[in-house]
Amino acid sequence: MTCFRHPDVPMPGPRTLRPLAALISPVFAMIAGLYADHATAADPVNPVDFDPTFLQSGSKVDVSRFSRGNAIAPGSYYVDVWLNDARTARENVRFVPTGEGQSARACVTRLMLEKWGVDFSRVAATEGNATPPAANE
Repeated sequence: MTCFRHPDVPMPGPRTLRPLAALISPVFAMIAGLYADHATAADPVNPVDFDPTFLQSGSKVDVSRFSRGNAIAPGSYYVDVWLNDARTARENVRFVPTGEGQSARACVTRLMLEKWGVDFSRVAATEGNATPPAANE
C-alpha cells in the first residue's frame, strides 16, 4: 500500500501537537472524567454468563470465577490505594481466600491504614460490614 501526500503540506513530526488539538484535548479529558463511572470494590456485582466457546484455545478453560465480576485470586499484589477519591499510596497488599467460589479478600493492618491517612477516631466500627483491622504486623 502506498500513501501519497502533497509536497507543500508540512508533515507534523512524531511529537508535534497542533494548536487546535492542544486546546481541545483537555476539554475532552474533562468531559470523559465527568461521565466516568467510578466502580469500587464495595459495588455489588450481578452474575453474568460467559460463553467459553468464544476463546480461541484448544484446551478447556474454567472461566466460572469471572461470572461474579473481576474476581481476584489469592496472592500478593501491588495495588493503588484510594481514600476519599484521592490516590494515597501504591502498596503491596496480600489477598487471602474467603471461601469456595468467592473472590479473595485484602489483608490490611491498622498500621497500613494509619499510614494511608485513615482517622480511626472518625470511623465507627459498627457501621455496615466494618471489621476491626488486623493487629500490627
